[in-house]
Amino acid sequence: MPDVKLKIKPSHGEIAAVSRDYPEDEFLILDSLLIGKGKRMQVLYEIRTTNADSVVQSFDDVTEFHSHEVLHHGEKVVLIRCLIDEPAPSRAARSSTNLLNSPLVLQDGWIFASFTTSDEGLSRFKDGLESASVTYQVVSITSSSDPVDRLTDRQKEVLTEAVDRGYYKTPRGCTITDLATELNVTKGTVSRVLHRAEGAIVTEFVRDNSF
Repeated sequence: MPDVKLKIKPSHGEIAAVSRDYPEDEFLILDSLLIGKGKRMQVLYEIRTTNADSVVQSFDDVTEFHSHEVLHHGEKVVLIRCLIDEPAPSRAARSSTNLLNSPLVLQDGWIFASFTTSDEGLSRFKDGLESASVTYQVVSITSSSDPVDRLTDRQKEVLTEAVDRGYYKTPRGCTITDLATELNVTKGTVSRVLHRAEGAIVTEFVRDNSF
């Protein structure tokens, strides 16, 4: 099955505008959860920035949020949880039964998404985006049997740090807390990224090997 990378224009214009105001910053969409009957979505952003105070103020000014809460306000990392109407790209992915890899990256007005799907699944996703008038660009479509190639850059970064610091040794050379401190993120972020990276590698290994 092909690995797909897309650039997608967000359907929430104000949020996209904030990312354009800080084009060198990364707005990571760590997690999202449909609320109630699915018309609203809770989104967790991790923003890596050199302008933390200014970014927080910009988020305060966004009217597309039904609510938002600053969970962490560090010098270079901000963690914000927001409640918004479900974005059109999310509806298209969900209706086409495609699972996008986390984290999604919002940078300079574009969402960068990667996922593995069938040709039919990709066609359904593109149809959903186009029917909702969502602008997108295909960055790449490749076939890969190497599980490492299925990892996002962020997953590779965190996994490499964990290996280098002895997290997978017995006894362990470091803890989740140590990794979070080194990477300047929360323990929950490290745990989620490692869990998804490990899941991708194990799933691909089992898929490619007969026992």
